[in-house]
Amino acid sequence: MRAKNNSRPVTGFRPTTVLPWVTTLTTFLLLLSWVPLNAAAPSQTGGASLVKIADRTMTLSYNSWDLNSGLALYGLLRTYETTGDQRYLDFVHNWFDASLAQGPALPSSIPSTAPGIALLELYRLTGAARYLEAARLQADYLVERAPLQSDGGLVYVNDRLQVETVFVASTLLSHMGTITGESRYFETAVNQFLIHQRRLMDPYIGLYYHTWDQSTDTNLSAAFWARGNGLAILGATELLENLPVTNSNWPIIHQLLRRHIAALVERQPQTGSGAGLWPTVIDHPGYYNETSATAGIGAGLAIALSHGWESPELGANMLTARTAVLNQVANDGTVLNVSADTPVQPAVANYNTIPHTAVQGWGQGLALLFLTAPTYNFEAQFSPSPIFVIAGSTGYGQLQAATLYGQLPLLHASIEAGIPGFTVAVDPAILNPSESARIAISLPANPAIAGGTYPFTATLSSGAITQTVPFEVRYASEVEHVYLPLVSRNR
Repeated sequence: MRAKNNSRPVTGFRPTTVLPWVTTLTTFLLLLSWVPLNAAAPSQTGGASLVKIADRTMTLSYNSWDLNSGLALYGLLRTYETTGDQRYLDFVHNWFDASLAQGPALPSSIPSTAPGIALLELYRLTGAARYLEAARLQADYLVERAPLQSDGGLVYVNDRLQVETVFVASTLLSHMGTITGESRYFETAVNQFLIHQRRLMDPYIGLYYHTWDQSTDTNLSAAFWARGNGLAILGATELLENLPVTNSNWPIIHQLLRRHIAALVERQPQTGSGAGLWPTVIDHPGYYNETSATAGIGAGLAIALSHGWESPELGANMLTARTAVLNQVANDGTVLNVSADTPVQPAVANYNTIPHTAVQGWGQGLALLFLTAPTYNFEAQFSPSPIFVIAGSTGYGQLQAATLYGQLPLLHASIEAGIPGFTVAVDPAILNPSESARIAISLPANPAIAGGTYPFTATLSSGAITQTVPFEVRYASEVEHVYLPLVSRNR
């Protein structure tokens, strides 16, 4: 189970060999790739919008156990884990306590089990057994009592499978399996994922249909509903995070996830006022743009990238989606252009008539999950090759000029040096979206400061996200060591 905001410095990191400046700075830029973005302060990761969205989410009414409340509460807990703001934990804690005080939460449908995901997260954060037991009721309903189709698929409504189940069952059951160690939860999660994939995922296109109807053996209107696809990618990544990699189905689910991602990014609008936002039906670019779908897809993509499950080039798609979602946040924290409750529609065109003007719990929750998703650092990646490479030494122990190559637009870069006489100048050309930029570095020979350790700060930005990373340089007369505080995340 992913432990948000569980980032911590890896102590004791020191280079094992003496490095000249070329290797040292190369190592610094490459190691920077391992710093997750949400290890930074919230203000450096869209945090102002994150707090606004979370605060607005707490003003909504959640009167029933359903997917709407489940996503909102789960998003609030992830926000607490990212920001440390106790208000969000208290809100979820109080909501569940008030609800459970009225009696046990007995599920009666797939969506009514969705708050169980937040219950498990609350249990992990507090250790209170009542939350685990309440969550077990939800999970056991899916495993033991929920109605099934003839091939064992969970019925969402009216003898139909629906794509929402991919998120609810995959996430709730895999988290329960991780916490309890009981294999039956993993077995059901995997079985349901594969059944739904077989019935809902188009084998040629790679997108998920909204539903499969057993009585007609069809996908009815055959709509690639966007929010459903966002829930599906998020469910797949949650399942892969929790399912032991030794499970024989892990590589199968991984390949299905990659197939789904390829189909999604292929259809992500890249130009115009809706750049980055998927339309409410994925393959209908003329339909209105839907923010909750984009947030769900973006969150799943961010998780996949953070694990190295996808090519780092897709970071550009994730960042474009992130910028697009942030642009849909109103001043009061309302996530705009989120479609209302969307039952299966009789025709694809009907999806474009669903209202999308009111604030919705699933829109708020999915945006929170996206903005708190563990994100790989876009400045560098190892596979298939480093996106940023520094080269061009002019002498031992010195690096006077270097070229920085990048596949993503780098709109700002600066390094503040803590060594007297050490300057790092960034060429203004780096402020333009391009594939390369020049930096100039000057290191004077100064025995007077040999042996000292000095603070540095590197700040890089793609426009959507700014990453600030402190590091240290120990100055010696001929060689230098970089001490970079790496951070890792238990996931």
